[in-house]
Amino acid sequence: MNNQKHYGLIDSLVITRNGNQLKTIEDHAVKQLTYTGASDFFDGYSSNSEYSYNANGALSMDRNRYINQINYDYLGNMRNVIFGNHNLIEYIYAADGTKLRAIHRSLGGSNSYIDSIDYVGNLIIKNGQPSMYLFDGGYASFNTNGAVDGWHYYVQDCMGNNRMVVNSNGTVEQVTHYYPFGGVIGDISTNENLQKYKFEGKELDRTFGLDNYDIHARQYFAMAPMWDRIDPLAEDTPQFSPYSYCMGNPVNLGDYNGESTRVVKIDSTHYQVVGGDINDGDNNIYVCIDTGKEGEDRYENTWFSIGITPTMTSFYNSDSNQWKGKIDVNDNSGYNYIKKLESDEPSLLSYCIKAQTGELYDFKETNGEEGKSREDHYRGMPFGTTTDGTTVYSSARDIGNITIGYICGAKGEPWSVVRIMFDRYQGESEGISSQNAQRLGWSIGIKNFLHR
Repeated sequence: MNNQKHYGLIDSLVITRNGNQLKTIEDHAVKQLTYTGASDFFDGYSSNSEYSYNANGALSMDRNRYINQINYDYLGNMRNVIFGNHNLIEYIYAADGTKLRAIHRSLGGSNSYIDSIDYVGNLIIKNGQPSMYLFDGGYASFNTNGAVDGWHYYVQDCMGNNRMVVNSNGTVEQVTHYYPFGGVIGDISTNENLQKYKFEGKELDRTFGLDNYDIHARQYFAMAPMWDRIDPLAEDTPQFSPYSYCMGNPVNLGDYNGESTRVVKIDSTHYQVVGGDINDGDNNIYVCIDTGKEGEDRYENTWFSIGITPTMTSFYNSDSNQWKGKIDVNDNSGYNYIKKLESDEPSLLSYCIKAQTGELYDFKETNGEEGKSREDHYRGMPFGTTTDGTTVYSSARDIGNITIGYICGAKGEPWSVVRIMFDRYQGESEGISSQNAQRLGWSIGIKNFLHR
């Protein structure tokens, strides 16, 4: 919608590039939308060279956004953004690329101010006070005394975008609609500033006109649309610009965090796990093409996802450092096992007895059927669906570990006690693959226990 409250052109961009890098952008539509929450490209400068990049291919100047200079650390993480109007954004990152702090400084005389945001795991601290605690599917908010004052839940679309925020009373608190590349449709969205996690569930920073989504390894400017740095996997798709967002096809594809679990298609119902990345924060299961080449270039990622995993290590054996498993999309034994547990309602003691090796509840071994024995503990199967209909595929080993974690949480057992109990039961500290699944199950169980 334009400034006259009529539907029409809001952007008509003429983009000039130097190779793959931006050189100039001219907007032949209305210069700037003025209503609250408007999301459009602002043509703030006109010259033959409006953008610059450093020797590593990272954006270092954007005159249309009045960005005079962007500096990066030795690991390629953004260090600061210096604006021409006396504004400054500073960042602090850990060695592994995790963002720890963002500081916004406005140095404009009497209107000067400073605010800071600290990222402590899932806890967001603003100006020294707890602000949000993020969890899968929503967040908890805090009052000025540091106490939780509300629970808020995301309603997502099929691409994982947060479309609504609903509180525990069922009240809709925020509505966000998007253009295909992630820009916010401001005239039909509501309460924009309630929370910043929006497109693909990523944080949108609109301070000083930055308008970037922080997608961990890089930042994404949806108005152009473009990434600020080169795709670290650009050599896998040389036919596409290393700055393009999801190969220019945002309706069918999503640019998430990395490779996650990778599979090759065997037939219409089976996929073989061939690799992945347990540290990229992306639970998608991406289909790859076997090129027949040797080494790292053998599997080419299509970025088509068949679903997600419940944990980053569902098909990863942390004891042997190997990716394992074959997914059967028609194997309903995981569903049937959960239904059986719901019917049996075993006590914690009863479950532990029947979960010993080869017993009924040792799902990875028996598939929940007495007298059965399976060799492949990493066989994959559908385990459920998310609120937006995405299928969750889990290994048999994860299903067993999630289940025991859930039962302990549902009984109100503290995680510290549960962790010690599991390790003592095994006679040693369990691997990260088992721990991740048990912790996930426990977190679901304890949530149900606390909300009884």
